[in-house]
Amino acid sequence: MNQPELGNYIAQLRKEQGLTQEELVEKCNINVRTIQRIENGDVTPRSYTIKNILEALGKSFDEVYQGNKEIQTVKETLQESPTYTYNYRTLIIAGIAGVILFICNQLMTTNDVMHSFTTDNILSQTAYSTLGIIGMISAVILYLGVYHIGQIRENSLLKLSAILAMILNICATTFLVFYIDYNTDFTSSVEIALGIAVVVMTGIAYIMLGAGYLAQRKDEQGIDRYMGFIALLAGGMIITIILAPIALLFIIIFDITQIIYLIKNADKSKKTQLDH
Repeated sequence: MNQPELGNYIAQLRKEQGLTQEELVEKCNINVRTIQRIENGDVTPRSYTIKNILEALGKSFDEVYQGNKEIQTVKETLQESPTYTYNYRTLIIAGIAGVILFICNQLMTTNDVMHSFTTDNILSQTAYSTLGIIGMISAVILYLGVYHIGQIRENSLLKLSAILAMILNICATTFLVFYIDYNTDFTSSVEIALGIAVVVMTGIAYIMLGAGYLAQRKDEQGIDRYMGFIALLAGGMIITIILAPIALLFIIIFDITQIIYLIKNADKSKKTQLDH
């Protein structure tokens, strides 16, 4: 019995016994939001969660699945990562925004690195500023997608991380575009302080995102399980300032992985909705 059949079955049992979702929560000690998502077919719960709910409704796991060849498949499925239903449009747009942000950041970073060694710029000031503004808009859209994932997964830390990363990205880019002289050689104490602030804010943003993704690591598979570690490593190295150039490699790996993660989950959600 897979979703949405499982959710419908539980909802039917609950209604037959005259229980509200809140009353069922009191009997099985499961979050009401989780009950709602299970009954709506939005998530495939783990085996112990189903057992608790069924026992609260006077049923047992084996009784429900007894005599059905599907029981072993169900048990195996419940041991895997739960299935989450996201808003396809939100994630696909966030993924596209992530690609745009990645391109803007790479062009601006290349210009900054070139300028630090030769004092020359490969981008005009207008182009640099335009990329910065496009990047800020893209960052907002990207992190709204990350926030959406945290919301569906009930991951408060990822939601907080998305908001902070959005704010820090806007602040750092604003300093670069509007407050630091495009042709600066960083001899001014104010511009040195702003430059350090940009680096530190970027590092904090990646550290927060890393912590957020680590909070849901157990439900991920493949390289997605290591996204948090990559972001933490990148953020920590950036904050040291000395290791910031080396951190660029880890930033690129994380950014690309995050974009793929968003688009992949959008595609899964679309297929799930079509199947239902």
